[in-house]
Amino acid sequence: MNKQKILKLLLIVLPVMAVLLATTVDSVMVFDSNAGSVQYYSYFSLIPGLGVQMVVPMAAILCIVSTVLAVAAVALKKNGLVTAVKWTAFAAATAAVLPVVFRGETVVVPNVLLPVLMLGEFVAAFLLNKENARESSGKTGERIRKQHS
Repeated sequence: MNKQKILKLLLIVLPVMAVLLATTVDSVMVFDSNAGSVQYYSYFSLIPGLGVQMVVPMAAILCIVSTVLAVAAVALKKNGLVTAVKWTAFAAATAAVLPVVFRGETVVVPNVLLPVLMLGEFVAAFLLNKENARESSGKTGERIRKQHS
Protein backbone atom coordinates (compact mmCIF):
# COMPACT_ATOMS: atom_id res chain seq x y z
CA MET A 1 0.00 0.00 0.00
CA ASN A 2 1.29 3.42 -0.83
CA LYS A 3 1.27 6.40 1.48
CA GLN A 4 -1.81 8.03 -0.02
CA LYS A 5 -3.97 4.91 0.42
CA ILE A 6 -2.89 4.59 4.04
CA LEU A 7 -3.73 8.24 4.69
CA LYS A 8 -7.17 7.83 3.08
CA LEU A 9 -7.81 4.76 5.22
CA LEU A 10 -6.77 6.66 8.35
CA LEU A 11 -8.95 9.58 7.30
CA ILE A 12 -12.00 7.33 7.60
CA VAL A 13 -10.99 4.99 10.44
CA LEU A 14 -9.89 7.57 13.01
CA PRO A 15 -13.17 9.52 13.26
CA VAL A 16 -15.18 6.28 13.23
CA MET A 17 -13.17 5.09 16.24
CA ALA A 18 -13.73 8.48 17.92
CA VAL A 19 -17.51 8.24 17.38
CA LEU A 20 -17.56 4.70 18.77
CA LEU A 21 -15.62 5.89 21.81
CA ALA A 22 -18.00 8.81 22.30
CA THR A 23 -21.02 6.49 22.41
CA THR A 24 -19.74 4.46 25.36
CA VAL A 25 -21.55 5.13 28.61
CA ASP A 26 -18.43 5.83 30.68
CA SER A 27 -16.47 8.07 28.31
CA VAL A 28 -16.85 11.21 30.48
CA MET A 29 -16.20 11.21 34.22
CA VAL A 30 -17.78 13.95 36.33
CA PHE A 31 -16.54 14.53 39.86
CA ASP A 32 -18.69 16.77 42.03
CA SER A 33 -16.46 18.16 44.76
CA ASN A 34 -19.38 19.46 46.84
CA ALA A 35 -21.22 16.15 46.99
CA GLY A 36 -18.08 14.00 46.70
CA SER A 37 -19.67 11.83 44.04
CA VAL A 38 -18.38 10.48 40.74
CA GLN A 39 -20.73 9.93 37.82
CA TYR A 40 -20.11 8.68 34.30
CA TYR A 41 -21.72 9.98 31.14
CA SER A 42 -21.50 9.60 27.39
CA TYR A 43 -20.16 12.34 25.16
CA PHE A 44 -23.68 12.68 23.76
CA SER A 45 -25.40 13.31 27.10
CA LEU A 46 -25.86 16.69 28.77
CA ILE A 47 -24.18 16.98 32.15
CA PRO A 48 -26.46 18.68 34.68
CA GLY A 49 -25.16 21.66 36.63
CA LEU A 50 -22.27 22.42 34.32
CA GLY A 51 -21.59 25.82 32.77
CA VAL A 52 -20.16 24.49 29.53
CA GLN A 53 -22.42 21.48 29.17
CA MET A 54 -22.88 21.83 25.40
CA VAL A 55 -19.14 21.57 24.68
CA VAL A 56 -18.90 17.82 25.27
CA PRO A 57 -21.84 16.88 23.00
CA MET A 58 -20.53 19.37 20.43
CA ALA A 59 -17.22 17.46 20.34
CA ALA A 60 -19.09 14.23 19.63
CA ILE A 61 -21.23 15.85 16.93
CA LEU A 62 -18.11 17.30 15.29
CA CYS A 63 -16.65 13.77 15.25
CA ILE A 64 -19.71 12.60 13.31
CA VAL A 65 -19.40 15.54 10.91
CA SER A 66 -15.72 14.73 10.43
CA THR A 67 -16.61 11.12 9.64
CA VAL A 68 -19.17 12.12 7.02
CA LEU A 69 -16.78 14.64 5.45
CA ALA A 70 -13.96 12.07 5.40
CA VAL A 71 -16.09 9.49 3.61
CA ALA A 72 -17.23 12.14 1.11
CA ALA A 73 -13.65 13.34 0.58
CA VAL A 74 -12.38 9.85 -0.19
CA ALA A 75 -15.39 8.91 -2.34
CA LEU A 76 -15.53 12.15 -4.33
CA LYS A 77 -11.75 12.79 -4.39
CA LYS A 78 -12.12 16.46 -3.46
CA ASN A 79 -9.22 18.30 -1.82
CA GLY A 80 -11.55 20.95 -0.42
CA LEU A 81 -13.37 18.31 1.62
CA VAL A 82 -10.06 17.09 3.05
CA THR A 83 -9.40 20.64 4.25
CA ALA A 84 -12.87 20.69 5.84
CA VAL A 85 -12.09 17.37 7.55
CA LYS A 86 -8.86 18.81 8.90
CA TRP A 87 -10.48 21.84 10.54
CA THR A 88 -13.51 19.92 11.78
CA ALA A 89 -11.21 17.41 13.47
CA PHE A 90 -9.26 20.25 15.07
CA ALA A 91 -12.49 21.82 16.35
CA ALA A 92 -13.62 18.46 17.78
CA ALA A 93 -10.31 17.95 19.56
CA THR A 94 -10.47 21.46 20.99
CA ALA A 95 -14.06 21.06 22.15
CA ALA A 96 -13.22 17.77 23.84
CA VAL A 97 -10.45 19.40 25.87
CA LEU A 98 -12.31 22.58 26.89
CA PRO A 99 -14.09 21.09 29.97
CA VAL A 100 -10.70 20.32 31.48
CA VAL A 101 -9.55 23.89 30.86
CA PHE A 102 -12.67 25.52 32.34
CA ARG A 103 -12.72 23.76 35.69
CA GLY A 104 -15.12 24.67 38.40
CA GLU A 105 -16.47 22.92 41.46
CA THR A 106 -17.62 20.16 39.16
CA VAL A 107 -14.64 18.56 37.45
CA VAL A 108 -15.34 17.05 34.02
CA VAL A 109 -12.74 14.62 32.71
CA PRO A 110 -13.50 13.38 29.19
CA ASN A 111 -11.72 10.31 27.87
CA VAL A 112 -8.37 11.48 26.55
CA LEU A 113 -8.44 9.11 23.58
CA LEU A 114 -11.07 11.13 21.68
CA PRO A 115 -8.93 14.29 21.35
CA VAL A 116 -5.92 12.13 20.49
CA LEU A 117 -7.87 10.39 17.71
CA MET A 118 -9.12 13.69 16.35
CA LEU A 119 -5.64 15.21 16.39
CA GLY A 120 -4.49 12.12 14.49
CA GLU A 121 -7.28 12.87 12.01
CA PHE A 122 -6.01 16.44 11.71
CA VAL A 123 -2.48 15.21 10.97
CA ALA A 124 -3.74 12.62 8.45
CA ALA A 125 -5.78 15.27 6.62
CA PHE A 126 -2.82 17.66 6.65
CA LEU A 127 -0.49 15.03 5.19
CA LEU A 128 -3.09 13.97 2.59
CA ASN A 129 -3.47 17.59 1.47
CA LYS A 130 0.29 17.84 1.21
CA GLU A 131 0.47 14.64 -0.87
CA ASN A 132 -2.35 15.83 -3.13
CA ALA A 133 -0.63 19.19 -3.66
CA ARG A 134 2.63 17.47 -4.54
CA GLU A 135 0.86 15.09 -6.91
CA SER A 136 -1.16 17.82 -8.64
CA SER A 137 1.85 20.05 -9.22
CA GLY A 138 3.64 17.21 -10.99
CA LYS A 139 7.00 18.81 -10.35
CA THR A 140 9.81 17.00 -8.72
CA GLY A 141 12.82 18.83 -7.46
CA GLU A 142 15.79 18.97 -9.75
CA ARG A 143 19.26 18.57 -8.46
CA ILE A 144 21.55 21.52 -8.64
CA ARG A 145 24.37 20.89 -11.07
CA LYS A 146 27.73 22.42 -10.93
CA GLN A 147 28.35 24.46 -14.05
CA HIS A 148 31.74 24.10 -15.63
CA SER A 149 33.22 27.22 -17.07
